[in-house]
Amino acid sequence: DEPYSIYVSYHYLSKSGKVISEGPKTPIPYDVKPGGEAIIYVKVNSVLEGDYSLEFDLYQDGVGPFKSKGSKAARMKVRILTKI
Repeated sequence: DEPYSIYVSYHYLSKSGKVISEGPKTPIPYDVKPGGEAIIYVKVNSVLEGDYSLEFDLYQDGVGPFKSKGSKAARMKVRILTKI
């Protein structure tokens, strides 16, 4: 990894907003200019059955999550079901 590499990170939040589980960081394989776009495939691990929010954010080594610097993280509601 290069110093100050940037990744896509994610975590599950409970209904109250508490972090339940943090997923592994997915490296962004190439530079993206400010205002640019990229398609990054992220493998998301499952958690226990229930309703959660799944939040994605960018993370930079040595700096932390972009959300902590004022950027808006992407968040969606998810429902985890047991396997049939």
